[in-house]
Amino acid sequence: MKIPVYIKYNIIYYKYILIFILSVIFTVKAAENSFPESHIIYGVPYESQPPGSSYCGEATLYMIIHYWDEESTVTQTDLVRDVFSSFFNATFPFSIENYLNSRGFNIITHKVQNLTKIKEYICQDIPVLVVNSMTGMDNYGHFRVVIGYDDNKGEMICHDPALGNNYIMKYEEFLATWDFYNYWMMAAYPPNYREILALKLNPLPYPQRTAYMDTKVHMVYGRAYLEGGYYEESLKEFELALSIVADANLKLNLHLFQSEAYIGLQKWDKAEQIILFYGEQIEYIPQFCYLLAKINYVYENYEKGIYYASKAVEIDPYYGKAYIILGKCQKEMDQPELARRSFQKALFLDINLIEAREEIK
Repeated sequence: MKIPVYIKYNIIYYKYILIFILSVIFTVKAAENSFPESHIIYGVPYESQPPGSSYCGEATLYMIIHYWDEESTVTQTDLVRDVFSSFFNATFPFSIENYLNSRGFNIITHKVQNLTKIKEYICQDIPVLVVNSMTGMDNYGHFRVVIGYDDNKGEMICHDPALGNNYIMKYEEFLATWDFYNYWMMAAYPPNYREILALKLNPLPYPQRTAYMDTKVHMVYGRAYLEGGYYEESLKEFELALSIVADANLKLNLHLFQSEAYIGLQKWDKAEQIILFYGEQIEYIPQFCYLLAKINYVYENYEKGIYYASKAVEIDPYYGKAYIILGKCQKEMDQPELARRSFQKALFLDINLIEAREEIK
């Protein structure tokens, strides 16, 4: 039987649509596989909102502030006075952002329709603030603090100021109620957050710490030094961690941080050697792709830089820093319009990326 031409074209069209969908699924899956199957942040204090009140925003804000500063004297009443809108009988996400920003916090917000970004922050022990509807069938926004997840059970773990601490939501339920405010999420942390996390894991001051501790303690101390620009000190911590690490995912993360430290010391060849050890895996790990793009930019190998930076944002479309390197390489390749778009995209994703703002000027 002869198949009509228009049917043939429809078959071809839907075939490519299917290929595209599958490629997106496998790309997201590859990115998600870089996280552990489950993680929970310990030590996030729970604060309930008064019964019958609309102070869920203030209660969750209280949890975040007191997680980072256990000695804070800020009360929920103080936050209601400073953040709550009596006129609208509500608290808006931008009010919370402004409050934390005025107190020196780093604020990163995203609007994404998957759980990858939330998991990324949770794995760094950074609680995430979200706005869901209470049931998915109402018009009332409700703030929750996400403190953990479990892929095996398909569950998000939240501190819910109305429903209790360690409140469990199935992934399907969480996603279905999260579209209330266009999938808004916020990670907020002070500039010295790595030092705070290091002390949470090990409450002794740096000089009194013994040489060999837990792998994660070395890793967190290493990241604290890395964040502060103490690259030699961070390398010592990462090497100690690598000497006792057993978990493959932790080892990969340690190599990633080690590469960043070598780049900080401008030892490009050492960083490249560590990354290339992972072979084909590199193209599924956006951070490695970003670092290779950065290295190739320094080597003035701009075509390769564009390749790896493009790969990084293909895996993680919200990777602002990768867009900056992509733009820089495009600029050197005399592609000003593409470069401008890359810098604008970086700034759209994270307004704190000063480098992108300067490039646009």
